[in-house]
Amino acid sequence: MSGPEARLDAAWRLTLRGYVVPVDPAVLAAAAREGMDAVVDQRAPEVKPGAAPRPDWPQRAPPHTVNPIETALLDHLHTLEARPGLDADRLSDAAIAAMTGALDPHSKLEQPGAEAVWDKLPDTAEHYRGLGFQVRTAPAGYQVTRLYQDSPAARAGFVVGDVITKFDGTDARSLTDKAFTKLSHGDATASVAKLDVDRQGKRLHLAVPRNEVSIPRVEARVVGDVAVLRLNAFTRDAGQELRHQAARLFAAQPAPRGLVLDLRGNLGGLISEAEDAAGLLLPNGAWLATFWSVGHPDEHHVARAPAGLPRSIPVVVLIDADTASAAEVLAAALRDHGRATLIGTRSFGKGISQGHQSLPDGRTLVATGWFLRRPSGAWLQSDGLVPDLTVAGLEETYAGHEATLPGALRPPAEIETVADRPPPASTACLAAGHAAAAKPGDPQLLAAVAVLDCQRSIAPVLEARSPVLAPDGATRQSGAVAAEAE
Repeated sequence: MSGPEARLDAAWRLTLRGYVVPVDPAVLAAAAREGMDAVVDQRAPEVKPGAAPRPDWPQRAPPHTVNPIETALLDHLHTLEARPGLDADRLSDAAIAAMTGALDPHSKLEQPGAEAVWDKLPDTAEHYRGLGFQVRTAPAGYQVTRLYQDSPAARAGFVVGDVITKFDGTDARSLTDKAFTKLSHGDATASVAKLDVDRQGKRLHLAVPRNEVSIPRVEARVVGDVAVLRLNAFTRDAGQELRHQAARLFAAQPAPRGLVLDLRGNLGGLISEAEDAAGLLLPNGAWLATFWSVGHPDEHHVARAPAGLPRSIPVVVLIDADTASAAEVLAAALRDHGRATLIGTRSFGKGISQGHQSLPDGRTLVATGWFLRRPSGAWLQSDGLVPDLTVAGLEETYAGHEATLPGALRPPAEIETVADRPPPASTACLAAGHAAAAKPGDPQLLAAVAVLDCQRSIAPVLEARSPVLAPDGATRQSGAVAAEAE
């Protein structure tokens, strides 16, 4: 067996053996045939997302029931490729693409040369020429929802919450998103942008040079006496960079007395980097997450040494609807260990991880291989993490959650008792955060700082909280698992 036939055969077998839950072979084969038939009929395949996985099956289908189905599928490929004008490679790829389409929203076929997105982002920062902020439409123009650290806009005096009413003399309400972006970036005619700003009723006129903007992997600053670390993605060496920036901030005299770990907008990345980042706040060996799949050993992931900040330093983690996957793993673990209070809005809820398997001829099968469990025992695949203090933010861009995607996987019933811990912050501290969120600026960050200010008086109590260790059994670190919680 070789060529397109071998590729389809490999994808078929890998899916049946390695998908996170048993897959109905008949449904999988039907999707593959539909993919090939759609090529013949020159139409889009009609595949129902999520039709093939069977979380209700306790084990995978035995080989003697599957082999005849596979034989019939390969015979269908042979029959079609014999027709004039039909390309066997295209038929095989269409079959595999349709099969993955029947699995879940994240499984797919990648063509030769395609790589995991997190391996494409090794640099420490992203760069572009412009002003250095993010905005969203507002009744009076465009509201600033995020300022990049040390950006031209930040240096010119912008603050989060400002509303831009005029841009180079043009009423901002008349600008489309595309036109606004064009004016903001370096392709505009003038090097200096002139903006009229409404700041809580106060009219300002700010001039901002269009210049190089660097978006670092980790943004680090001090607000009052609270350290704020914003981790934008779990790309290569992100955990090490987070530790480096934390060490720099906490080496100052006087040292910050609390920490805000900002995971808003962090869509995830490499689980190995989440392990490294967890070591900043949890002791070595503390349970981070378990990768679970029917018929395969559990893969326990833990926080990694060296140890980081003292446990007496109170921590708040900021999350929003764009916090996903590996970022949710870290946030959930810190919450389950009683190490951090969660503030913001409900996270995205992606608690599954994809494996990348090479197919003949250079293609790659990306298929969901694991459900992720929190240290509490709960599944991460859900409607998202619920914050301890819900505060609406300015930045959310994704209008939905994992559970609302067509064909989204639902985990099996809970496989063990879920143990919930109360948040480190008291009811009174959460109330202080809620009140602070009403002030001008970034409401979620303001709430976080207020909660930490309140918590400092009870910080020694945090020392008494013990971390949750991973279950007994061999612990396989990330190097043993070809997984990306992306």
